[in-house]
Amino acid sequence: MIWWFTSTRHDLAIRSWVRQWVGGTMLDRWIQITIPGMVWFGFWFLVMLGAYSGAGDNDGIFIFLWIGTLPWAFWILDAIIDHFHVQGDLTKYLASDDVILATRAEYVGGHPQLPHGRFAYLLLEGTREDPNLSLGFPTAPGKTPDHFVMPVLELTKTKPEKGNGASLAADMATAINESVGKMLRPDRVVLTVDYQGAASRKHKVEVTNFFHGNEEIRNWRNYLICAQAEADTGIVPFGPWKSLKPGLPTVEEVPSDYSRDGDQRPPRRSAFARR
Repeated sequence: MIWWFTSTRHDLAIRSWVRQWVGGTMLDRWIQITIPGMVWFGFWFLVMLGAYSGAGDNDGIFIFLWIGTLPWAFWILDAIIDHFHVQGDLTKYLASDDVILATRAEYVGGHPQLPHGRFAYLLLEGTREDPNLSLGFPTAPGKTPDHFVMPVLELTKTKPEKGNGASLAADMATAINESVGKMLRPDRVVLTVDYQGAASRKHKVEVTNFFHGNEEIRNWRNYLICAQAEADTGIVPFGPWKSLKPGLPTVEEVPSDYSRDGDQRPPRRSAFARR
């Protein structure tokens, strides 16, 4: 429900609480909802106690239980709506022949046109010779979704978050170096991908908090490696696999002003808009 309401409102989607809620586990969200929920529960307990004390009316108990547990009912409803809403959007993306993977993830930083971190839909698309990672931001119905394409130069590594002192675009030496997470919480794994921007400058883009957890991040790293290897060798990777289309990459619309010093803005492609 939180994702459904904020995903098309960029000013809300970039807020810290929204990112913490959307990226949290069911336990994380339960803890967040329980603290104000106990205050809500206690308030209505006192109200009902004063209104129905000595009345012997069992209806008051049922009313209290219905009103007092609303925060936890919201917690359950949010999880259900979030799951089906995201799955519906991913199904639309994957219906395109240009997309072999799609998920929701938290964009941390590194893109030259995106100053704010937030959750977005992440796509692996393009052609076999030119695979792209794309960030798609949902918009209100009738509007073209914001879509940022990143031609993949090199998958650098997946790494665990090292704490507040770590750079958002740190160049780690190890490929996967698992560390023990906090109590009741696993470690937070970040996927780092290099790509070259319009001004021929190399950028490091980081994403984390994948829709299906840390294992999905590792799976995406493997998919990127296999997609690049298939483009180099023509050998189809082992197991269930959806190959990118061979041939020349689609023509990208880029601004004539490569330095981005002018007023021109690059048009953005959209997997939704192409269909």
